[in-house]
Amino acid sequence: MNIKKKFIRNDGVDGTKLLLLNNQAFRALDSLGNVVELAKLDASDDFRFLTLPKTSIDPTNPEHLTRKTYVDTEINRIAYYYAIVL
Repeated sequence: MNIKKKFIRNDGVDGTKLLLLNNQAFRALDSLGNVVELAKLDASDDFRFLTLPKTSIDPTNPEHLTRKTYVDTEINRIAYYYAIVL
């Protein structure tokens, strides 16, 4: 059954109304109108990003994901420290 979006009020759908099947992707339209698969729970029940997430925020907690530029900067800082100290 398809529901026309004009009949859904703003912020009218919550998590109890949306349940994807196993191995079915959460999708969105990109700026060109193409469907992009974002993430899913795969057949092994592992959460998978299907597109690489991007962030401009550095991690502040050991559980946070991080950016490559942050890791590269930290590696260079440590390498510089050891080059000076050792």
